[in-house]
Amino acid sequence: LIACQKALVLSKKLKDDKEIADSYLSMQTAYREMGRYDKAIEVCSQALKHYDIIKDIKGKAKSTLNIGILYDDQLQPEKAIKYLSNACNLFKEIKDTVKIQQKQCT
Repeated sequence: LIACQKALVLSKKLKDDKEIADSYLSMQTAYREMGRYDKAIEVCSQALKHYDIIKDIKGKAKSTLNIGILYDDQLQPEKAIKYLSNACNLFKEIKDTVKIQQKQCT
C-alpha cells in the first residue's frame, strides 16, 4: 500500500492521469486484501474517474468490474449487478473476449 501511495503522489506531481488511475487501482487491491471495502471502492472510483478523463475504456472496464466485485463481497447485489453489467458492456465495446467469458457477459 505504501508503494502505491508513493506512486500516486509522484503521478499527481507529474499530472499523469494514466499513472494516477493505475496507482488508485493498485491501492484498491491492497485495501480489499485488508478487508477495507469502503476505502477500496473509494479509490477504485477515483481510478475510474481518471480512466474516464483519458478515455481509457479498458481501464474503465477493469475499475468498474472491481467495484462490482467489491459490492458483491459486501453482499450488496443490486449495486454489484449494476457495476458488473456496466463492466461487461465496456469489455464488449473493446472486444475483450477473455473478460467477457470469465464474467459470462452474454
